[in-house]
Amino acid sequence: MIGMDASLKRGMILKPIIFCDFDGTITETDNIFSLMTQFVPEESQKIVEAMITQTLSFKDGLSAMFQLLATQQKDDIIQYLTDTAKIREGFGEFVRYAQGRHR
Repeated sequence: MIGMDASLKRGMILKPIIFCDFDGTITETDNIFSLMTQFVPEESQKIVEAMITQTLSFKDGLSAMFQLLATQQKDDIIQYLTDTAKIREGFGEFVRYAQGRHR
């Protein structure tokens, strides 16, 4: 905050920065779990159960799940997400509002 105070004293105008999680926040559903269910359901379910029982951390669990996906599946994964991922209602308006207010 010291740097911010100094900037304000010099008359600098700070623009707000919006950070927003994508998966399950901008989108209506959690795309990671949707991907796992579609492409590696049995293997990923074991990892999810380990995460729920806290025998595996969330970070390590997500990493393990992504390692289940083969690079050869890239095009199929992209197509699946393009076909199934839905942007949450109102998000487009939020983006336009933010862009209009803070250019």
